Amino acid sequence: MEKVISSLERYSDSTIDMDSQYILLLWMVILCKNPFDLNKFETKSGRNMLERIITAAVPYLYLNTDRCQHSSALLLSLIVSREDARKKYLKKLIDPCISTIENCEGKWSTNNELVGSLQLLAAILKKGEREDLLTIADQVFKALRHLGNLEDSDFIVKKLTVKVVQRLGMVFLKPKIAKWRYDIGNRYLDLENSDFAKCQGFDALELESFADEVYEVPYDELEVVLNTILEALRDRDTDIRWTGAKGIGRIVSRLPKHLANDVLDSIIKFNFNSHSGNAAWHGGCLAVAELSKRGFLPLERLPDVVKILLNVSYKEILYHIFFD
Repeated sequence: MEKVISSLERYSDSTIDMDSQYILLLWMVILCKNPFDLNKFETKSGRNMLERIITAAVPYLYLNTDRCQHSSALLLSLIVSREDARKKYLKKLIDPCISTIENCEGKWSTNNELVGSLQLLAAILKKGEREDLLTIADQVFKALRHLGNLEDSDFIVKKLTVKVVQRLGMVFLKPKIAKWRYDIGNRYLDLENSDFAKCQGFDALELESFADEVYEVPYDELEVVLNTILEALRDRDTDIRWTGAKGIGRIVSRLPKHLANDVLDSIIKFNFNSHSGNAAWHGGCLAVAELSKRGFLPLERLPDVVKILLNVSYKEILYHIFFD
């Protein structure tokens, strides 16, 4: 560990040997996954090991928008998710990110500080413990609102912002898999003797009882989160639409059934209408596919969804007839 951290410190100001920097960062990521207290490792300088790792990794976060930036964000997120570091270093790393976002002048990927801050936030929100993330979630949420409309942003900033927003939504919503989720598929060919037959005779009253589940839904934050993700479904870039679709699947998995229906209504209304472009139709299909895969497409809405998908197929056929 001492050799790797010393090499990282030596290369931190270099812009020449990016491959070596990248490999060193990945090695440090692997080393930081060990379960032992890193502060017990001796260093030649006598400094705290965690402090040294953070000090060495932070410059890579803001130097360039490249793979070193991504691996640096991953390394720092692993550090602050460790039991021996999360309480001391989480806020110290988050505060500069919030300040950068609030004071950013350009929402473009040429702004290395903005992109690095978004990379780090996305990584921390993915790796961190919910109880720790709740302490900084409101600050991050308010800072992101300063970015405003993402229409004048480029691909990288938009994609990272959508990732951060959807992961914030997962922090705000209590980790609870909705009981109204249906099981996908059947393992037996003998349908008469399998659980499939039992499902057909499922009591409607039991379905009604799913409505009695208790959910803790922060409606104000959820509205902003869903608006951002639903807009991403209509973006011109496929990767951003795909990121939005995955976000829809994750958020809906923690919502009561009536809110899941509201989300589906919004997708149908704004993605599958005669005025929507091809990108919106494609984003809507991705969202429906994600909900179906996860088992969170309300079964009573299947006729509506099938009708829409038939229209999508018809539109696709016409497109190839006239433009191929």
